[in-house]
Amino acid sequence: MIKKFAATGEIDLANTVNRSSKDSTSHKISVRHSSQVGVLSHVMGVLAEHNLLVLEMENIVFAQREACVANICISGDWTDAEKICEKIKAHQHVIDVKF
Repeated sequence: MIKKFAATGEIDLANTVNRSSKDSTSHKISVRHSSQVGVLSHVMGVLAEHNLLVLEMENIVFAQREACVANICISGDWTDAEKICEKIKAHQHVIDVKF
């Protein structure tokens, strides 16, 4: 089990304990972005600015390491979703945002 994690970076969810179950108050946002320094920092800053809590996050890097997609599960007041997405999209290396 530990070798698999070290080799792939994936967590063996079948063998985890006390993992929180999904609830209806959380939302998911997906950010397609270039693989550049500071992009995820910008995204986290915008979420923090709107008092949104990051519950889970996964950043998938695609072939040639040029593009990525960050899937972020968040909790908090999401009523300004369009405004938040626009702020995230303002970064030059963000390609698209979906919620």
